[in-house]
Formats: sequence, structure tokens, C-alpha cells
Amino acid sequence: MSRKIHTIQDVVDWNLCVGCGACVAMCTHNHGTTLEDIGSVGIRPKFTGDYCKHCSDCLSICPGYSIDASEVRDTELETAIENLLVGTYHALYEGHSADPYIRYTGSSGGVLTSLAAYCLEQEGMDFVLHTAMNPDEPWKNRTVISRSREELIARAGSRYCTSSPCEWLDRIENNDKPCVFIGKPCDVAALTKARRVRPELDRKVGLAMSFFCAGTPCSDAVMELANTLGADTQDISSVHFRGQGWPGKFRVNRGPESEPITNTYIDTWKKLSRRRPFRCHICPDGMGQLSDIVSGDAWNRYTGTGENPGLSHVIVRTAHGREILKKAEDAGYLNLLTIEPDDIIEAQGLVLRRTMAFGRIVGMKLTGAPTTEFKNFHLLQAWLKNNPSTMLISIFGTLKRMALRGLYRKGTSYYR
Repeated sequence: MSRKIHTIQDVVDWNLCVGCGACVAMCTHNHGTTLEDIGSVGIRPKFTGDYCKHCSDCLSICPGYSIDASEVRDTELETAIENLLVGTYHALYEGHSADPYIRYTGSSGGVLTSLAAYCLEQEGMDFVLHTAMNPDEPWKNRTVISRSREELIARAGSRYCTSSPCEWLDRIENNDKPCVFIGKPCDVAALTKARRVRPELDRKVGLAMSFFCAGTPCSDAVMELANTLGADTQDISSVHFRGQGWPGKFRVNRGPESEPITNTYIDTWKKLSRRRPFRCHICPDGMGQLSDIVSGDAWNRYTGTGENPGLSHVIVRTAHGREILKKAEDAGYLNLLTIEPDDIIEAQGLVLRRTMAFGRIVGMKLTGAPTTEFKNFHLLQAWLKNNPSTMLISIFGTLKRMALRGLYRKGTSYYR
């Protein structure tokens, strides 16, 4: 049995798929590839014919196959600042939306929502492609297009569940005007790869934004949490993971006659994070290296009182992102203050995952399993910042996990 990646099916079978949907949107052969949400696993491509099982074309845009940090679409890369743990950037900020309601509604300050609104209202971009709650199954996500501030606000907030916004990249490519894309770091990585081979898509991406990401739990985990809290699946009208204050609570609504069922953010993430794909545990790109702008919680400023209106850290990765952000701030959409890399490092546990990634990948390779290729993330240098015992744990902890879950065998599900 080959232990190399030859096709997208291999990416899926070796548990390296991130469910971004790019392979469906960018397929040029029209052989019926679709996406399905496997409740205990995540969103995955489904191949209805034999052709796709032998085609390797999609590997060129697959973030489960490889991600190269140097592919960032930056016209002034030579002036960017390089930090081993934060990555390449042009500017770092701490701030929030200038609109109090967006700040309150968003997960950690509403920066991305306000930036998206600015692009629609002031830059003439046509729509925002992003992720929102699925109204038919509220514990799941769906890909959506928003064309107004009102739609953006209605869909604001984190969605801690599997999502596939790249499935509609062709809608950006075929649109008349530039558009905004918001997705997980791995989604933006797929978009970046697709832009390199599809010039028209490249021209139509007005801004690519992401958020700090620690992984995507499967939809079954969200449904089971709601059920555990006392919500019957048939009665659920909406599920919100955060917002209405910082960090906000997990809220399950069951209609206008019932009070929402709530759970703390910390307990919710503790439970959901157990059901993340193994691929998320080896990812060093939780802070969106390939985005124009990426934002997430400024946890080092959180007081823990529950009275915080929300505060974000913002990493500007490209010159284009810097230009858009400055204009949005000047137009009164954002309130921002300059910060240093140490502020990001202090606030984000994602930095720890970057320092562990090299050892975890080594652990995978020792079992003979293929891994995602992460280029130009300087993972060895980051790993060497650990003490020797931590370095060994990153390797042998992964070996143990691979053995117990059977992940060294092709086709073994990583949710067990």
C-alpha cells in the first residue's frame, strides 16, 4: 500500500482534508464531485465517478496536501517584518469596531465585520463570501454571500464547526466586481493557491481575511453539546457560539417562547475541542499567514469579569491589507492602537501549537503516514525554542495518538 499522496482521495483517506471545498469549486472536469457533511468527521468531498479517484489536478490547490507561507499575495513582501512565531506582517494592532453594536455582536470586537462592511460601502466590492449558521440545521454551518451591513451583522460571530467557504470560489471568479473572502486560515491557503492558477479569480479577490483558528469541531459535537444542555434537536431554532459581550456564551434558542439555553465559552470550547480533526493538531497556520488581514481575541487584555465589550488583535499581512485597513480606520469604521509581536505571543495559545508542529509532524512520519507539507513556516526553528522534554513530548505524544487511533493506517477515521 502506497504511503504517498497521489490524489485528493488520498488526502481524505489519510485524514489530511480540511473540508475547504476548493476541489469542488475549481474542478475543470465536471465529473460530479460534491461535498457532504459527515457528522462525526467533517465536510469532505464525495467522488461519484472513477475519474476523480485517479486525477491529481486538485492537489495544486489543496491545503491538506501542502501550504507554502511564501505564496502570500503581497506586492511589498521585501518590506514586511518577519517574526518566527507571529509570521510575516506589515503592522500589528489592537482594537475593535467603531460601531458599538457590531462590537457587541461580534466574537471579539467585530473587526472583520466592520472591515467587510467598509469594503461593501466604501470600496465598491460586490459581496462577502463567508460562513454562517445553517437555518435548517442550526448546529451546522453553510456558505453564504452577504451584500449589506445588515446581512453581515446578522451573520457575525464565530462558528465553531466544520465549514467549506471555498466551495463558492467560482462565484467570485465569475462575478463582475471584486469581492471579499472570509475563511479559516486553511481556506485562505486554498484560495491563495487557486489564485495562482486562475488569473480571473485573482483579479476578483478584493480582500482576503481570516481569523485566529484552533481547529474546527465536527457538527455532531455541536449537536451533542446542545442535547446535553437540554435542547431537543427538533426544537432548536438557532445556535450561537459567542457574541453579545466578550467572549460571550454558547447560546441555543428554541423559539420565541423559550429562554435560551447557555453555556460558558470556556466549558463549550473544552468540550468541542476534543472533536477536532487530527489535521488541525499539526497545523502551524492558525494565525492566517496567507491572508491580507487576520484578526482574533486579545486574550492578554481580557479581565474575566464578563463585562468586556470585545477587543481584537489584528495582523496585517500584506501591503494591500495595510491600505484597506488604514482607509477603514480613517473612515471611522475601526478604532486601532499599534502593538508589538510580544502582545500577540502573550495572548495566543496558537503560538504554542506552532512551536510544537515540527515534532508532531516528525511523530507522524515515524509511523510511515504521509503528512501535509508546510513550507517556509520555519517550523524547526520554532520547535527548537522548546526545552528538550517538551520537544520529545511533541514527537512521542503524536506517536502514541497515532497508534491508539490507528492513524498510521489509510482510511481510519480520526474521530474515535
